[in-house]
Amino acid sequence: MGEPEVGEQEPVGSLAQETARLLHALAAEARRSPLEDGAADSAGHVCTTGWCPICQVVGFVHDNPDVVEQVTDAAVELGRTVRDMLECSVPPSSDDA
Repeated sequence: MGEPEVGEQEPVGSLAQETARLLHALAAEARRSPLEDGAADSAGHVCTTGWCPICQVVGFVHDNPDVVEQVTDAAVELGRTVRDMLECSVPPSSDDA
């Protein structure tokens, strides 16, 4: 996937697709980022603070790529559950009949 040209917009996907894109972008950025002192780490970005939650998530996803698929599946199921709950709790309007 290349970067879109200036003025060209990429279509917005579902919540699950956008979440996957965000996690992939964060992981790619972490692999490219130099350390704060300017020295690049050949193994990828190493969080110098040790508590940075974004670095922890990116590192975990990098070490466990199947997690992205599992999170995506869980997000889809959550969306379906919320939709089903709303369909059950909101009576159909008289226009639908």
